[in-house]
Amino acid sequence: AVTGTARPDDDASSSAGGGVECAAVFDAEDARDADSPVWLFAARAVKAHAAVAFADDASGARFKQAGTSGCLVALALAVSPFAECTVSIGGKSAKGGAASKKKRAVALPAAIARDGLKLPNADVDAVDKLLSKAPEARDLVARYFAAAAPSSSSSSQSGTAATSTAGLIRRDVGAFLFEARSLWRDVLAVSRAVELAACDATVWGVATPDEGQDDPLRLRLDAPRAKHILAMYADFADAVAEPGRLNLDGVWTSLVPYFDGKAVMSDLGVAPGPRVGLVLKEQRDFQLQHPDADRAQCQAHLEAWIRESASSSSSSANKKQRRSA
Repeated sequence: AVTGTARPDDDASSSAGGGVECAAVFDAEDARDADSPVWLFAARAVKAHAAVAFADDASGARFKQAGTSGCLVALALAVSPFAECTVSIGGKSAKGGAASKKKRAVALPAAIARDGLKLPNADVDAVDKLLSKAPEARDLVARYFAAAAPSSSSSSQSGTAATSTAGLIRRDVGAFLFEARSLWRDVLAVSRAVELAACDATVWGVATPDEGQDDPLRLRLDAPRAKHILAMYADFADAVAEPGRLNLDGVWTSLVPYFDGKAVMSDLGVAPGPRVGLVLKEQRDFQLQHPDADRAQCQAHLEAWIRESASSSSSSANKKQRRSA
């Protein structure tokens, strides 16, 4: 059973809380697909990516090549309206036999890639990551642009506050890269295309019944809003890679922690268990946010964090005991 709401095709329906129930998309009348706002959104997303790719590379070699940078990005965009939809799999076998596994909800795009297209697991995981990380990428691009813009409110902040904001953005971008890894540029491409697909008629052509009708899949790359979106993503990608800016490309392999799991237990006094992993994550976040900090500063931060989290856990446990008494 497919559950969830497929994404609408434009800003107007999105702002109005619109959407199309999956049951209305996956119907028996294939002829209706041409008029579906969901499929129009998917077509726009693919068209947007192709338009940008071909603008940078007239032959379209990168867009058409096999692998994540080509066909898997296009596939992710084709099913992007269903990024938040799930399908239940597992349970009884097709012949009504005993249940093999409990039913579980799986992202619909991943199910399409695995069960419908029979793609290898690596490709299925890539499609899933491209779509699941795209909203985070869009948020990071917007945050970075707002912080970097001369007219931003951050320009009126004190030096300490502005530095703190920059550090938090660097931390969050770094965490995103640790999860997206080598796919991060493709995640940005998916996020950019989806954002362009959601734009209205100021960016896209509008179909009319008149002769010489405009093309609803004609992306106006020179439209002010399209140029703004393209510029934001291009600047963000440059910032991630350039020294002197975020300088985070490849950070998932280049960042060397001061304390490994054994050192967390021996030097910081953390008992074996899940808490070690939490400390390691806090260390990673600290090093991303404070790239110039040395080992002593990192240790001081972690010791303070350990004390604070232990105190918070103890307080929560005491409250729970009082409620149950």
